[in-house]
Amino acid sequence: CYSVVLSPETAPELVRGDLRAALESSLAGAFPALSERGISPVVELPEGPVFCLMSEPAVSRVFGNLLSNAIKYSGGDLRVSLGDNAVVLFENSAPGLDEVQVRKLFDRFYRSDAARTQSSGGCGIGLAVARSMAQANRGSLRAAYTLPHRITFTACF
Repeated sequence: CYSVVLSPETAPELVRGDLRAALESSLAGAFPALSERGISPVVELPEGPVFCLMSEPAVSRVFGNLLSNAIKYSGGDLRVSLGDNAVVLFENSAPGLDEVQVRKLFDRFYRSDAARTQSSGGCGIGLAVARSMAQANRGSLRAAYTLPHRITFTACF
């Protein structure tokens, strides 16, 4: 999957699309898994659409991977916000995570829980794929660690 994402032949076609609608759809799709984990996301969206050049499947993959990450690793909370400037924030508590680990989160095959006895079942490429997809949409994806034990992913499109 990661090789396909990086292949120049698979560069997504960018068209004018509604980032708000793509985010709403991704949140709706993740709702059952969020509910199962007891996570009630706080969602802040602008009143109307947020248009940008994008590939909806690629943007949906970015959002899906970030939501999957929150479902697996959040301490039980999630805040998602979208600005009129096409910047999306995913913020949650991250127990057991530190600043050094956050710097490695986009490395292929890195898993912050590799030493734990209970595995999340992932292989450590979800965030690397998400970053590559964001970049293929002429955007960016970064992570920041804040105290006490919180992480914020910022996706700019």
